[in-house]
Order: sequence, then C-alpha cells, then structure tokens
Amino acid sequence: MAGLIEAEDKREGLSRPGLVMSGLHLAALWSLAVLQPLLNLLGSTPEFFVARDNTPGQITAFVLLATILPPLVAILIEALIKLVSETARWAFQLVLVAILLSTLCLVFLKALVDFPAPLMFAFAIGAGVLLTMAYDRARFMRSLTDILVVAPLVILFTFFVLSDSSRLTLSAPDVEPVQAAVAQPAPVVMVIFDEFPVGSLMTTSGEINKRRYPSFTELAGTSDWYKNTTTDASYTTVAIPSIMTGEPADRSSLPTATDHPDNLFTLLGASYDVHAVEPITQLCPDDICTDSVEEKDGFFTALGSLVTDLEVVEKHL
Repeated sequence: MAGLIEAEDKREGLSRPGLVMSGLHLAALWSLAVLQPLLNLLGSTPEFFVARDNTPGQITAFVLLATILPPLVAILIEALIKLVSETARWAFQLVLVAILLSTLCLVFLKALVDFPAPLMFAFAIGAGVLLTMAYDRARFMRSLTDILVVAPLVILFTFFVLSDSSRLTLSAPDVEPVQAAVAQPAPVVMVIFDEFPVGSLMTTSGEINKRRYPSFTELAGTSDWYKNTTTDASYTTVAIPSIMTGEPADRSSLPTATDHPDNLFTLLGASYDVHAVEPITQLCPDDICTDSVEEKDGFFTALGSLVTDLEVVEKHL
C-alpha cells in the first residue's frame, strides 16, 4: 500500500504544467538556445548597431520582441490546441521542447568539439530527444526547467547593463556643439576614403599617376598633399574617430558623439550648417545634423531591417 501511495505521489508531482508554466519553460529554453548566443555576440560588438545607426529605442524593442514574441506565439498556439485536446497540446509542447533542447545541445557541442555538421546534428538531436523524455517523465529535469525560468531576465540584464552594447541603450549625456570662434569662415568639405591606400594613386617615383587619376592630379596641384600620412588604426570604427578628433586612437571607445564629443562636427556645428553622411560612425549629433544628406529610416523600417540582418547572423550561429 505504501508503494502504491508513493507511486501515485510521483505521478502527481509530474503532472503536466499549465499554459503559463509551459510558456515560461519555452521562454527559458528559447533564451538559452537561441537568444543568448545572439545577444552575447551583439553585446560584445556594439559597432554593429552604430554602423546601422540604430537608436536606443530600436535596439531595446528588438531585444524585448526577440525575447517575448516567439514563446508568446508558441503558447497561443498551444492554447488553441488545448481547446481540442489537452494530450495534443502537451505533445506540441514536447515537440517544441525537443527542438529547443536540440538547439541548445548543438550550441554546447560547437563550443567543445569540431565534428562534421551531420554528426553534430545527429548528436544534438539525439541528446535533445533524450532530454525531452526526461522533461516529460523525470522530476529532476522538470524541476531544473522550473529553475531556468529566470534565464530570460538574467540574459536581458546582462545585455542591457553589463555588455559593451549597454552604452548604446543606457541614457547618455547630450552632446552640444562647441562654441569655437571662426575668424574667416569658409566652406569645409571632408571626404574619407575607407581602405584606400595612397600608394594606389602613385607611380613608382612617388607622384600621382596623371593618366589614371587626372582629377586627383589637379587637386594635388592646388592643395597641400601629405603623401606619407597614415591613419592611427587599421579598423574603420577606430580610425575615423581619431581622424575627426585629432586624438590618438582609443580602441575601447565607440565611434559615437557621446564617446568623442569634441570632433569636427561639434567644433563647427555652432557656426556651420553640417551635411553629413556617416555609413559606419555616429560622430555627428542629431541636433547638429538635422539637415543631413542621408535621411534616417523610420522606426519600424529600421527595426525590420535589423531583424532581417540578424536572421542571417543567427543562422551562422
């Protein structure tokens, strides 16, 4: 009799979780298997957002939607299935859990070994199926999944507060133009050729090739040409701030006006109308570049473009 009671207690302890807890389980596994690798990469490379000119609101909206939307859609589908059959609903839950656990196993395998892709997928799927069976039947696995429901909050906290990209999402001081005195105002045009070595323009004697580059030859004839100059860094996002500020390259800073408030844009912003095109950097504050040559995308257009680009990144991961 005692054995029967104990067996009954075990079955009751492993009763199927309701919709809310099932959704939290899916959110936890989704965050660990898919979201965490992506945010770990983006958190360490904030230059990606800078180059795309994403605003703090766009970054925050993308991260929150990526965290909440997929599990929410899954649990809404489960709710519809439950109207027909609770058993079918639980079967659908197990299928989703198996997919996410297989993906999570693949992430771990990639970090540990370098096997051929088919073998990696076979191991990951096999491990995911076994773990899903444990999720369905074993008290320990179910309890572990209950504990993991805090994973999305931990991952979000890490990205928004502790990662390098947090400097783009946390509040930053406004950058104002410097009141620099310009005694003799004149038009200023500055063009930076990215990854364009000056040696490509020259002949073996060190002069500009007149036949190939007549316009550069004409420009050099009426200008001061410093043919031996070079940048202070090999990466665009580090070199351009150094060029625009005249300061030594700082590899720990971001190519933004917040990290480089004293640059050519802010020095002339109070006296000049600035028309800037920055494909890689964000050194010109919005209040100075109000009449920029390059119009920014709207919120939802930029958000959709961000999602499209990161789909490719996620597939590589």
